[in-house]
Amino acid sequence: TLTRDAEGSPSMIIGSLNDITLRKQAEDAVRDTGEKYRRILENMQDAYFRVDENGIITMANPSAARMYGYGSADEMVGIAVASLYVNGEKQRSELVRKLQESGGVTDFSGEAIRKDGTIFWVSLNAQYFTDWEGRVQGTEGIVRDVSERRAMERAIREANRKLSLLG
Repeated sequence: TLTRDAEGSPSMIIGSLNDITLRKQAEDAVRDTGEKYRRILENMQDAYFRVDENGIITMANPSAARMYGYGSADEMVGIAVASLYVNGEKQRSELVRKLQESGGVTDFSGEAIRKDGTIFWVSLNAQYFTDWEGRVQGTEGIVRDVSERRAMERAIREANRKLSLLG
């Protein structure tokens, strides 16, 4: 508030100050944390997905787009996650059943489909994600392309079969 003297000239300012240092520090910490996790998701080699309770992709990282042949992670948002897998509805049902049994799934293998229709093998680790009150909002998971590993396993099995025929 500005007070004036008898001639109308400003004579005094009355006000209050609030120290917002802690609030600013908290805002900076939240921004830094968000930036750190954004960089992790953007730079990780495996695909990351977050899927709502209806099986619709709500979040994906750039590696997911590359792995599945999409132009960007944003292009994947809104599609059914089951459409990314051979026998997708069957695989999704099995995954959800395993999640309900144990709350998390490790090394769930299956055949996936790229946007161009090519098929490749993946391994998935998944768990539920919840809101602040603990209500399940959907699932999130990390997907790794294991096509090379599957090919090596197949080659080893074939080599062992041939060796046993020789013996």
